[in-house]
Amino acid sequence: SELFAQLEFADVDGAPVLPNTLAWATCELQRSYCDCDHTIVTGKMINTCCHAGTPLVWQASRECGIAAASDPLYS
Repeated sequence: SELFAQLEFADVDGAPVLPNTLAWATCELQRSYCDCDHTIVTGKMINTCCHAGTPLVWQASRECGIAAASDPLYS
């Protein structure tokens, strides 16, 4: 799509990986299960990478940190 044409990414195991992310994983498709309008896929991990940093969490229609996401007031 033209929307993503300007994004830079690396090719890792045939999958696009965005730069400057805290973590990413690639996997090999094992099975897919179709149920009505949903498809659940399972995979075998091939490669992972994790960098130091503070992740953002999207919860309650806003970004927050891990501590706020685990607070029952935000659920």
